[in-house]
Amino acid sequence: QNSGNIEEKNQIIEELRSEGEALAKKQGTMEQSVRAARAAVRELEVQLTTTQDSKETLETTVANLTSKIQELQSNLTTAKKGEYSATKLESELSKTKEESEKLST
Repeated sequence: QNSGNIEEKNQIIEELRSEGEALAKKQGTMEQSVRAARAAVRELEVQLTTTQDSKETLETTVANLTSKIQELQSNLTTAKKGEYSATKLESELSKTKEESEKLST
C-alpha cells in the first residue's frame, strides 16, 4: 500500500509538472504576444506623431501660400489701378498736346 501511495503521488507530481510546463509555455506565448502588441502600439504612435507633424507643416505651408496669394492679388489690383491711371493720364496728355498744337497753328 505504501508503494502504491508513492506511485500515486509520483503520478500526481508528474501530472502537476506537465501541467506546469504547459502553463509556462502558454505564459511565454502570451508574453510574446503582449511584447509584439506593445511594439506595434509604439510603432503606430510614432507614425501618428509623424503624420501629425506632417499635417502641421502642410497647414503652415497652406497658410503661407494663402497669405502670399492675397498679397499678390492686392499687388495686382494696385498695378491695374496704376495702369488705368497711366492710360488716363496718357490720354489727357495726348489731348492736351493736340489742343496745344491747334492753338500753335
